[in-house]
Amino acid sequence: MLALKIIGIVILSILGVIILYGFFLWFISIFVKKGKIYDKFSPFYYGALQSVTFLIRFVARIKIVKVGFEKIPKDGKFLLVCNHTSDFDSILGWSMFRKKRLIFVSKQENFSWPIFGRYLSKCTFLGIDRSDPKQSTKILHRVQEMLSGDTNSVAIYPEGTRNKEPEKGLLPFHDGIFRPAMKAKRPIVVMTVRDAIKVKDNFPKRASRVEFHIVDVIMPEEMEGESTHSISARARQKMEEDLY
Repeated sequence: MLALKIIGIVILSILGVIILYGFFLWFISIFVKKGKIYDKFSPFYYGALQSVTFLIRFVARIKIVKVGFEKIPKDGKFLLVCNHTSDFDSILGWSMFRKKRLIFVSKQENFSWPIFGRYLSKCTFLGIDRSDPKQSTKILHRVQEMLSGDTNSVAIYPEGTRNKEPEKGLLPFHDGIFRPAMKAKRPIVVMTVRDAIKVKDNFPKRASRVEFHIVDVIMPEEMEGESTHSISARARQKMEEDLY
């Protein structure tokens, strides 16, 4: 009986901590104005975002396998490009690159997520409206400004949206997304992700294994005299060689 009481106390204590933590996450989110675009990166909210991400990885039992990460430049910021099949691409991505303070250019709808969306805003994540060319141009200009500074690395998906049938190949690339890195003279890190699309179906019955491969790093000196189309084509070829 004593053992059962101890187990009960432990379970209740864990539940209490989770409830308090959830309240804390909600409480700090109310200080972020919904829909506001923040220019100053917040280490505090980035830490909160990372802690939530850690819990998601733990509860969903997601194992991350990293291949080729030694290719990433040790110093300075970069533009990360990757294929896109799942919302977990971004969640796991900013978790892996937390020391680089990696932020994502994401669809505008993600900023309406409860609590989470406000954290994204406060961490200077960028929402892009694919139906508005003028707004997209402004966002890419902002990406260039960020890369020219020394606060954040930036991630963006060349396909522009989630690929719901990745087995059929990559979607067409938007060449313009490579321009900010070329103008800011920052490296372009080309990455592929495998099996993130399975996490949602696996949970809660099975654990998931998600692989991230760094397949190429295009240095600034390699981009001199090149067009955005040629750089886009190189990135696409490297992704296809790894995925298919």
